Amino acid sequence: MSIKILSVFLFVFVILNLVSCSDDPSKIGKGFLINSDLIKLDSLDSYKDTFPQFSYTYKHSIPLGYSSNLLLGQKGDNVATMLLNFNIVVPDSIKTELLNNTLTISSATVQLYKSYTYGDSLAPIDYSVHSISSATGWTSDGFTIDSLPQIIQNMGAADVSSNKSFTDTLYQFNITNDLALNWLNIYANSQSPDNGIVVIPNNSGKIVGFYGLTTATTVDIPFLIVVLNKPGYYNNDTLKFSTTADLSVVSGKVPQNPNDNIYIQSSVELESRIRFDLSKIPAHSIINYAELQLTIDTTQSLFGSTYTDQLTASFINDTTYIDSLSTNQVTLNRTGSLYTGNVTSYVQNWLSTKINYGMEIRASVYDTGVELWTLKGSNADPSKRPRLKIIYTNNK
Repeated sequence: MSIKILSVFLFVFVILNLVSCSDDPSKIGKGFLINSDLIKLDSLDSYKDTFPQFSYTYKHSIPLGYSSNLLLGQKGDNVATMLLNFNIVVPDSIKTELLNNTLTISSATVQLYKSYTYGDSLAPIDYSVHSISSATGWTSDGFTIDSLPQIIQNMGAADVSSNKSFTDTLYQFNITNDLALNWLNIYANSQSPDNGIVVIPNNSGKIVGFYGLTTATTVDIPFLIVVLNKPGYYNNDTLKFSTTADLSVVSGKVPQNPNDNIYIQSSVELESRIRFDLSKIPAHSIINYAELQLTIDTTQSLFGSTYTDQLTASFINDTTYIDSLSTNQVTLNRTGSLYTGNVTSYVQNWLSTKINYGMEIRASVYDTGVELWTLKGSNADPSKRPRLKIIYTNNK
């Protein structure tokens, strides 16, 4: 028989096998398994096969010091407070005049460039500004909501702001001339650096985001504009200082009556954990594919003006430490009301090691907004609970 005829027969054989496989996805690859009567391709579905599951939500305080957004305002239980410290460096000529006490300040204005809104964009927002005691140091690294009480305890009682103004893109306020002059004199006298200001929301109906100091953002970051005068010599000499450190912290709590729901919220930070009982999978099985599905309740969720609509699943290595998670995260993308992702490696690991702490779910981008995802939990209607669909090869 010629090679050409053999090739035709082989092509027809492959096509017939592919067609037969496509009729039943659960049998994919079965025709290529050696000794297939000893190997069975099977499936499990947490909805159809009703194996047990457990889920819950908890609060995780995280640092936001390197976020691209600074958050300020109040929406429901969420209160966003902001800290700013400016990089005060002046030319030698100005330094000399400061040391000689020949300068006065006519205005000192903080400018913030809006990047985000959470809640009703037309809702009012108000705030007070307070100087931070020189005895209370802080940096962008490691500062969380748990660090805020010390700042509040040691801040100045007086509101040092005035002339607040708001536009679509620019928020600004003046600080007292005395405070600004004090900062300049601290630099001129080579004293310990000042600790900036804390901005506390009052009677706000929304949370606003501003561009923060990052390596990627250098134009619209917060600035302090100081206008100097030297009587008899010049007026209105302007100095512009960017922040050397800035951050926000957001308080919040797990929503009430969470029996049917679990929650994910950026910045606060709310995270959830899910665990499935995999005892129905025979020992020594090989997991061919596993998919996690989560259902969102859009009526109880709330998102800002810009956000990334993705969630992330992480393998839990150890329940002793909240951050003991796998580095190989799985992205859950949304289609309709479902977030889905491939968690095959997670399920295989649980089965192989017989250690199953479940997985953590958090926002894919968790430090720039206040987005709240309300998801159906393990006590919800069975059709909307977290769902795990598994295809596995069972060695009989």
